[in-house]
Amino acid sequence: MAASLLLLVPAVLFATVGLVVLVALALTARPDHTLPSEVASARRHGLATSVLAEVAFVATVALLIAFVIQPSDGYVRLWQGALPLIGAVVALLVLALGELSWPRPRGLQRQVNLNPRTMRDLVPRGWALVLGGLGLLTLAVIGVGWWAAHPYGHSLMRTEGDTFRASASPFPGADYGRPQLVAIAVAILLLYGVLRLVVLRPAVVRSDVATDNRLRAASAVRAVRVIVSALALTSAGNLFFAGTTGIRLYDPGWQQNLSAAAMLTGAGLGVLGIVLVLAPAPRLPKADHAPVPEARTTTHA
Repeated sequence: MAASLLLLVPAVLFATVGLVVLVALALTARPDHTLPSEVASARRHGLATSVLAEVAFVATVALLIAFVIQPSDGYVRLWQGALPLIGAVVALLVLALGELSWPRPRGLQRQVNLNPRTMRDLVPRGWALVLGGLGLLTLAVIGVGWWAAHPYGHSLMRTEGDTFRASASPFPGADYGRPQLVAIAVAILLLYGVLRLVVLRPAVVRSDVATDNRLRAASAVRAVRVIVSALALTSAGNLFFAGTTGIRLYDPGWQQNLSAAAMLTGAGLGVLGIVLVLAPAPRLPKADHAPVPEARTTTHA
């Protein structure tokens, strides 16, 4: 139970820091009156969807933690290592619904930006590198835990020669790794789907190419940052609990030192995961001109 309760710490930190970040972004955002009404509406839609997705992320993880700490069979508890990824799956579903309900162009006459786009164009290089790096790290941590664990798959065993001495758990072995791999696969598929929706959605009316691409890049980053946060938190949990298990199991020496290093690295990755999901998405540049007048309705004979 103590191990599961520790998982609530990221949720509490996220809620606190997230509120501060949201207020700061709202106070420094470009005013709506300097934007065409359609662009302002699209920006509000994207922001609202982002907030709902992050709330869904935290709420899902918190609810699942409350569920897994209740008396249940061991199979259910093994899924607790995949809770951040399950939260990311729910958040991506919310983002997908946001893309499907994106404000559509209206009217008989519409101006369309002919601007070919791909996923590579919209996801900033820095975020793509972070996604790839954390993905490889998460798979490596799962693989090492799978290799080092007791054959039962959820504990660590200490031996001297061929003699069994002691074992301790929880340890991120195969039993925890399998649910995490399933959740990673589902999350990556959903990420691909959301990014495709971002690429294919209609252009915002009365927006230039740069503004429309900026809005798309913001949507793409909101999807990517959910995944990278979940990957960081997953690796954080694996390393932290592997470290605490090793410290309890081994006598002072290189093995205990390695366990302490894993625990500290896990704690650092946990903080990184919270920071990443709260990192600002691309924003529209500050206005350098007067308020944008509304479009006039004209009648053609």
